[in-house]
Amino acid sequence: CLQWIGRTFPEAPPVLWQVDAAGERQIVAKHDLLRVLTKPNEFYSGEAMWTATLYDLNLTGNGYWLKIGWANRAGVAELWWCPSSMLEPKGDDETLITHYLYRPGDGQEIRIDREDVVHFRYGIDPSNQRLGLSPLRSVLREVYTDQEAAAFTSHMLVNLGVPGLLVSPKGDIMPSADDVQAVKDEISDGYTGANRGAPLVFSGPTDVQQFGFSPAQMDLKNLRRVPEERVSGALGIPAIVAGLGAGLDRSTFANYAEAREAAYEDNI
Repeated sequence: CLQWIGRTFPEAPPVLWQVDAAGERQIVAKHDLLRVLTKPNEFYSGEAMWTATLYDLNLTGNGYWLKIGWANRAGVAELWWCPSSMLEPKGDDETLITHYLYRPGDGQEIRIDREDVVHFRYGIDPSNQRLGLSPLRSVLREVYTDQEAAAFTSHMLVNLGVPGLLVSPKGDIMPSADDVQAVKDEISDGYTGANRGAPLVFSGPTDVQQFGFSPAQMDLKNLRRVPEERVSGALGIPAIVAGLGAGLDRSTFANYAEAREAAYEDNI
Protein backbone atom coordinates (compact mmCIF):
# COMPACT_ATOMS: atom_id res chain seq x y z
CA CYS A 1 0.00 0.00 0.00
CA LEU A 2 2.78 2.43 0.88
CA GLN A 3 4.57 1.65 -2.37
CA TRP A 4 1.40 2.50 -4.32
CA ILE A 5 1.10 5.80 -2.44
CA GLY A 6 4.78 6.58 -3.01
CA ARG A 7 4.54 5.86 -6.73
CA THR A 8 1.22 7.61 -7.32
CA PHE A 9 1.44 10.86 -5.37
CA PRO A 10 4.45 12.32 -7.26
CA GLU A 11 2.72 11.70 -10.61
CA ALA A 12 1.11 15.15 -10.32
CA PRO A 13 3.69 17.93 -10.79
CA PRO A 14 3.65 20.82 -8.30
CA VAL A 15 1.73 23.87 -9.52
CA LEU A 16 1.78 27.37 -8.02
CA TRP A 17 -1.25 29.66 -8.31
CA GLN A 18 -1.27 33.40 -7.70
CA VAL A 19 -4.49 35.26 -6.90
CA ASP A 20 -4.70 38.84 -8.12
CA ALA A 21 -6.66 41.72 -6.59
CA ALA A 22 -9.78 40.74 -8.55
CA GLY A 23 -9.67 37.21 -7.17
CA GLU A 24 -8.57 35.64 -10.45
CA ARG A 25 -6.09 32.79 -10.29
CA GLN A 26 -3.06 32.71 -12.55
CA ILE A 27 -0.50 29.94 -12.88
CA VAL A 28 3.03 31.02 -11.96
CA ALA A 29 5.42 29.27 -14.33
CA LYS A 30 8.71 30.00 -12.54
CA HIS A 31 9.27 30.38 -8.81
CA ASP A 32 11.82 29.33 -6.20
CA LEU A 33 9.17 27.17 -4.53
CA LEU A 34 8.64 25.14 -7.72
CA ARG A 35 12.38 24.80 -8.19
CA VAL A 36 13.04 23.52 -4.69
CA LEU A 37 10.09 21.09 -4.82
CA THR A 38 11.28 19.68 -8.14
CA LYS A 39 14.97 19.49 -7.18
CA PRO A 40 15.23 19.92 -3.40
CA ASN A 41 18.99 19.41 -3.29
CA GLU A 42 21.83 18.06 -5.40
CA PHE A 43 21.54 14.50 -4.10
CA TYR A 44 17.92 13.47 -4.81
CA SER A 45 14.82 14.55 -6.70
CA GLY A 46 11.50 15.91 -5.52
CA GLU A 47 9.89 12.54 -6.25
CA ALA A 48 12.34 10.78 -3.93
CA MET A 49 11.69 13.35 -1.19
CA TRP A 50 7.92 13.01 -1.50
CA THR A 51 8.10 9.21 -1.45
CA ALA A 52 10.22 9.14 1.72
CA THR A 53 7.95 11.74 3.35
CA LEU A 54 4.79 9.78 2.52
CA TYR A 55 6.25 6.53 3.87
CA ASP A 56 7.13 8.28 7.14
CA LEU A 57 3.82 10.15 7.30
CA ASN A 58 1.75 6.98 6.96
CA LEU A 59 3.96 4.84 9.20
CA THR A 60 4.49 7.31 12.05
CA GLY A 61 1.92 10.06 11.44
CA ASN A 62 4.67 12.66 10.89
CA GLY A 63 6.78 13.82 7.96
CA TYR A 64 9.56 16.41 8.14
CA TRP A 65 11.57 18.60 5.80
CA LEU A 66 14.49 20.76 6.89
CA LYS A 67 14.87 24.12 5.16
CA ILE A 68 18.35 25.42 4.30
CA GLY A 69 18.54 29.13 3.44
CA TRP A 70 20.69 30.99 0.98
CA ALA A 71 23.96 32.41 2.23
CA ASN A 72 23.49 35.85 0.67
CA ARG A 73 19.74 36.37 0.27
CA ALA A 74 16.38 35.46 1.73
CA GLY A 75 14.49 32.32 0.75
CA VAL A 76 14.98 28.56 0.78
CA ALA A 77 17.96 27.18 -1.13
CA GLU A 78 17.49 23.48 -0.30
CA LEU A 79 15.02 21.05 1.26
CA TRP A 80 16.07 17.87 3.06
CA TRP A 81 13.84 15.03 4.17
CA CYS A 82 14.42 14.21 7.84
CA PRO A 83 13.32 10.86 9.35
CA SER A 84 10.73 11.36 12.08
CA SER A 85 12.91 9.28 14.42
CA MET A 86 15.51 12.09 14.37
CA LEU A 87 13.24 15.08 14.97
CA GLU A 88 10.98 15.92 17.92
CA PRO A 89 8.78 19.00 18.35
CA LYS A 90 9.16 20.80 21.68
CA GLY A 91 7.01 23.42 23.37
CA ASP A 92 6.01 24.96 26.66
CA ASP A 93 2.85 25.87 28.57
CA GLU A 94 2.21 28.91 26.40
CA THR A 95 3.26 27.79 22.92
CA LEU A 96 2.46 24.40 21.42
CA ILE A 97 5.70 24.22 19.40
CA THR A 98 8.61 26.52 20.15
CA HIS A 99 11.37 24.57 18.38
CA TYR A 100 12.47 21.12 17.25
CA LEU A 101 15.22 18.87 18.60
CA TYR A 102 17.30 17.20 15.90
CA ARG A 103 19.13 14.04 16.97
CA PRO A 104 21.50 12.92 14.17
CA GLY A 105 23.19 10.32 16.40
CA ASP A 106 26.02 9.87 18.91
CA GLY A 107 23.90 11.54 21.59
CA GLN A 108 23.86 14.90 19.81
CA GLU A 109 20.87 17.23 20.21
CA ILE A 110 20.61 20.25 17.93
CA ARG A 111 17.95 22.92 18.42
CA ILE A 112 16.21 23.94 15.19
CA ASP A 113 13.86 26.91 14.93
CA ARG A 114 10.35 25.90 14.00
CA GLU A 115 10.49 28.29 11.00
CA ASP A 116 13.18 26.04 9.51
CA VAL A 117 11.05 22.89 9.66
CA VAL A 118 8.18 21.80 7.43
CA HIS A 119 6.05 19.47 9.56
CA PHE A 120 3.36 17.31 7.93
CA ARG A 121 0.95 15.76 10.42
CA TYR A 122 -1.56 12.97 9.85
CA GLY A 123 -4.28 14.37 12.09
CA ILE A 124 -3.39 15.06 15.72
CA ASP A 125 -2.22 12.54 18.31
CA PRO A 126 -4.45 12.93 21.40
CA SER A 127 -1.59 11.80 23.67
CA ASN A 128 0.78 14.46 22.24
CA GLN A 129 -0.85 17.23 20.25
CA ARG A 130 2.49 18.28 18.78
CA LEU A 131 2.51 15.08 16.72
CA GLY A 132 0.36 13.40 14.11
CA LEU A 133 -1.29 10.01 14.51
CA SER A 134 -0.44 7.16 12.15
CA PRO A 135 -3.46 5.48 10.53
CA LEU A 136 -1.62 2.17 10.95
CA ARG A 137 -1.48 2.39 14.74
CA SER A 138 -4.98 0.92 15.11
CA VAL A 139 -4.08 -2.12 12.97
CA LEU A 140 -0.57 -2.92 14.23
CA ARG A 141 -1.89 -6.21 15.61
CA GLU A 142 -3.00 -7.15 12.10
CA VAL A 143 0.51 -6.41 10.80
CA TYR A 144 1.91 -8.65 13.55
CA THR A 145 -0.61 -11.40 12.70
CA ASP A 146 0.41 -11.37 9.04
CA GLN A 147 4.09 -11.47 9.99
CA GLU A 148 3.54 -14.46 12.27
CA ALA A 149 1.57 -16.27 9.55
CA ALA A 150 4.49 -15.77 7.15
CA ALA A 151 6.96 -17.03 9.77
CA PHE A 152 4.77 -20.07 10.50
CA THR A 153 4.59 -21.00 6.81
CA SER A 154 8.36 -20.61 6.46
CA HIS A 155 9.07 -22.86 9.46
CA MET A 156 6.63 -25.51 8.20
CA LEU A 157 8.46 -25.68 4.85
CA VAL A 158 11.85 -25.90 6.56
CA ASN A 159 10.65 -28.66 8.89
CA LEU A 160 9.70 -31.20 6.21
CA GLY A 161 6.40 -29.42 5.51
CA VAL A 162 4.71 -30.50 8.77
CA PRO A 163 4.73 -28.93 12.22
CA GLY A 164 6.34 -32.04 13.79
CA LEU A 165 6.71 -35.80 13.93
CA LEU A 166 5.96 -38.26 16.71
CA VAL A 167 8.56 -41.05 16.77
CA SER A 168 7.82 -43.93 19.16
CA PRO A 169 9.67 -47.27 19.52
CA LYS A 170 7.77 -50.55 19.24
CA GLY A 171 8.14 -53.43 21.64
CA ASP A 172 9.29 -53.63 25.24
CA ILE A 173 12.72 -52.05 24.77
CA MET A 174 12.79 -48.49 26.08
CA PRO A 175 15.47 -46.22 24.60
CA SER A 176 17.75 -44.27 26.87
CA ALA A 177 17.74 -40.48 27.05
CA ASP A 178 20.92 -40.40 24.94
CA ASP A 179 19.28 -42.61 22.29
CA VAL A 180 16.21 -40.34 22.18
CA GLN A 181 18.37 -37.24 21.73
CA ALA A 182 20.45 -38.96 19.06
CA VAL A 183 17.36 -39.87 17.03
CA LYS A 184 15.97 -36.34 17.40
CA ASP A 185 19.25 -34.81 16.23
CA GLU A 186 19.50 -37.21 13.29
CA ILE A 187 15.98 -36.36 12.08
CA SER A 188 16.52 -32.62 12.52
CA ASP A 189 19.91 -32.57 10.78
CA GLY A 190 19.37 -35.18 8.10
CA TYR A 191 15.74 -34.95 7.04
CA THR A 192 14.62 -31.34 7.36
CA GLY A 193 15.60 -28.07 5.66
CA ALA A 194 17.55 -28.74 2.46
CA ASN A 195 17.35 -32.50 3.15
CA ARG A 196 13.58 -32.68 3.49
CA GLY A 197 12.09 -35.59 1.58
CA ALA A 198 15.10 -37.88 2.12
CA PRO A 199 14.27 -41.47 3.13
CA LEU A 200 14.13 -42.11 6.86
CA VAL A 201 15.17 -45.58 8.07
CA PHE A 202 15.45 -46.95 11.62
CA SER A 203 17.25 -50.12 12.61
CA GLY A 204 14.58 -51.23 15.10
CA PRO A 205 10.78 -51.45 15.08
CA THR A 206 9.55 -47.84 15.14
CA ASP A 207 6.35 -45.90 14.54
CA VAL A 208 6.62 -42.49 12.86
CA GLN A 209 3.42 -40.44 12.90
CA GLN A 210 2.60 -36.96 11.80
CA PHE A 211 1.99 -34.83 14.86
CA GLY A 212 -0.27 -31.85 14.18
CA PHE A 213 -1.52 -30.72 10.79
CA SER A 214 -0.20 -30.79 7.25
CA PRO A 215 0.15 -27.58 5.19
CA ALA A 216 -3.07 -28.49 3.35
CA GLN A 217 -4.89 -28.81 6.66
CA MET A 218 -3.34 -25.57 7.94
CA ASP A 219 -4.33 -23.36 4.98
CA LEU A 220 -3.50 -19.83 6.13
CA LYS A 221 -4.97 -18.11 3.08
CA ASN A 222 -8.11 -16.91 4.84
CA LEU A 223 -6.16 -15.95 7.95
CA ARG A 224 -3.92 -13.64 5.91
CA ARG A 225 -6.84 -12.03 4.08
CA VAL A 226 -8.06 -10.23 7.22
CA PRO A 227 -4.82 -8.25 7.82
CA GLU A 228 -4.72 -7.35 4.12
CA GLU A 229 -8.26 -5.98 4.24
CA ARG A 230 -7.84 -4.06 7.48
CA VAL A 231 -4.43 -2.54 6.75
CA SER A 232 -5.43 -1.44 3.26
CA GLY A 233 -8.73 -0.14 4.66
CA ALA A 234 -6.94 1.93 7.30
CA LEU A 235 -4.80 3.54 4.61
CA GLY A 236 -7.73 4.14 2.26
CA ILE A 237 -6.23 1.93 -0.46
CA PRO A 238 -8.56 -0.82 -1.77
CA ALA A 239 -6.79 -4.18 -1.65
CA ILE A 240 -7.32 -4.71 -5.38
CA VAL A 241 -5.34 -1.54 -6.17
CA ALA A 242 -2.38 -2.63 -4.02
CA GLY A 243 -2.37 -6.05 -5.73
CA LEU A 244 -3.31 -7.91 -2.54
CA GLY A 245 -5.04 -11.27 -2.70
CA ALA A 246 -7.97 -10.01 -0.64
CA GLY A 247 -8.90 -7.77 -3.58
CA LEU A 248 -7.70 -9.84 -6.52
CA ASP A 249 -10.12 -12.68 -5.68
CA ARG A 250 -13.00 -10.47 -6.77
CA SER A 251 -11.26 -8.23 -9.29
CA THR A 252 -12.48 -7.29 -12.75
CA PHE A 253 -11.43 -4.55 -15.13
CA ALA A 254 -14.55 -2.57 -14.24
CA ASN A 255 -14.22 -2.64 -10.46
CA TYR A 256 -10.45 -2.10 -10.65
CA ALA A 257 -11.01 1.27 -12.32
CA GLU A 258 -13.56 2.20 -9.65
CA ALA A 259 -11.24 1.03 -6.88
CA ARG A 260 -8.34 3.09 -8.26
CA GLU A 261 -10.56 6.16 -8.35
CA ALA A 262 -11.59 5.47 -4.74
CA ALA A 263 -7.91 5.18 -3.76
CA TYR A 264 -7.24 8.61 -5.24
CA GLU A 265 -10.21 10.15 -3.45
CA ASP A 266 -9.66 8.45 -0.07
CA ASN A 267 -5.88 8.73 0.10
CA ILE A 268 -4.07 10.75 -2.55
